[in-house]
Amino acid sequence: MTPPMRSYKPPTPVAPEKRTIKRDDWQTIGGGLLVLLVAILLPTETTMCTTDSITGQQFCQTTIYTYNGVSASFAKTVLFLIAFGIIGWGIYTLRRRWSE
Repeated sequence: MTPPMRSYKPPTPVAPEKRTIKRDDWQTIGGGLLVLLVAILLPTETTMCTTDSITGQQFCQTTIYTYNGVSASFAKTVLFLIAFGIIGWGIYTLRRRWSE
């Protein structure tokens, strides 16, 4: 004997989180600030020095960084431009919607 068929009841849709447009603009500005922070903290070169204990001579080694074959200074410049673009867009949309 087969079991009785149950009726299918689809799940009730849950309303998406209500987010204000201004909150999205603030998050855009925050993301731009995060990219700006990365651009500031990204190292371009480091210098490590050691001193010989016998002769007193100092030996230094400078490391210049590259990121996927791109020089670090160029990568920083690109990140700065992206960050200022994102921040500028967030401020523009925030000011435009604030006046509405």
